[in-house]
Amino acid sequence: MGGHANHLREAAMSARWFRFYADAMRHPKVARLTDAQFRLWVEMLSVAAENGGHIPPADDLKHMLKRRLDHLLRGLDDLIRASLIDPLEHGYEPHGWKKRQYKSGTSTDRVRKHRTKRNVSETPPDTEADTEVPIPNGIGAAPDADAQFWANAKAYLAPFVKGDPGARIGKWCKGRTQGEVAAAITSSQVARAVDPPTYIEATLRGGARSEDSFTGFC
Repeated sequence: MGGHANHLREAAMSARWFRFYADAMRHPKVARLTDAQFRLWVEMLSVAAENGGHIPPADDLKHMLKRRLDHLLRGLDDLIRASLIDPLEHGYEPHGWKKRQYKSGTSTDRVRKHRTKRNVSETPPDTEADTEVPIPNGIGAAPDADAQFWANAKAYLAPFVKGDPGARIGKWCKGRTQGEVAAAITSSQVARAVDPPTYIEATLRGGARSEDSFTGFC
C-alpha cells in the first residue's frame, strides 16, 4: 500500500515540471523558430512531461490543445524538420528527451544513507525543490548556485544593457530574493522579450508591461 502511494506521489510530482535549460533560447534550432512554433514546442515538452516522455498522435493532441488538425500537423512537421521532436510509430517524442530529462538521485536518498550510519530517523522531503540535485561540472564538483545565477543572468542581459549587467542585476536584488529575480529573468526568456530589462523590471514591480517590451505568442 505504501509503495503504491509513493508511486502515485512521484508520478504526480513528475507531471508538474521538467528541465528547461536556460541556454535553450540561444540554440540555433530554437532561435530560428517563430513565436507560434516556439509555443507549440513548449506545449509538446509539457505534454511529454505528463506522459512519461511520450507525445500522443496528432488526432489526440488536437483535442488536448484545442487546435485544428491541419494547423497542428503543419506545426508538428516544422518541429520535426527542426529536429526538436522525433516521430514515433504512435505519436512523437521530444528530441533527446531521455538524455536531458534524466531521473536524478534525491536528497532524501543521500540523507537516508548518512543517517542510517548514525541510526537516526529521517523525514521525507515535502517539496520538489528538496529532490533536485545540481548537475555536476566537468571536474566532479557541484556548481556554485550563486555563481551560476550571476553568470547566466549576466550572459543573458549583456547584449541589452550598457556597461556591466551585474550592476543592473544587483539593483534588482535589493529588497528581493535571488529566486524572485531569477524567476523574472526566466519569464523574460520564455516570453522571448524584445527588451528584457524593461520586461524584467515590470515583472518585479508586478505592474503592467508595455506591449512593445516583449513579443507575445500567436
